Amino acid sequence: MEEYKRHPTLAYILLVEPLKPQALLYARERDSWEIETFEGLEAVIALPAIGAALALADISDRLSFPRRRDLAAEEPPL
Repeated sequence: MEEYKRHPTLAYILLVEPLKPQALLYARERDSWEIETFEGLEAVIALPAIGAALALADISDRLSFPRRRDLAAEEPPL
């Protein structure tokens, strides 16, 4: 990752989570990198430095995510 960050013309690094609809965006801000997390298929990732936007639903197209247990909704054991 650090090698990518040193590349002077790289504006973004996008890491996509394969097990759930989530992505982590590193965006260059002058001499530092800002990190933003996107979650859910409705999320849209704006990339103004390159004039683009990516919908997480499009990135995740044809992927199926395993169902996760909702522990908060489950009744506690007696």
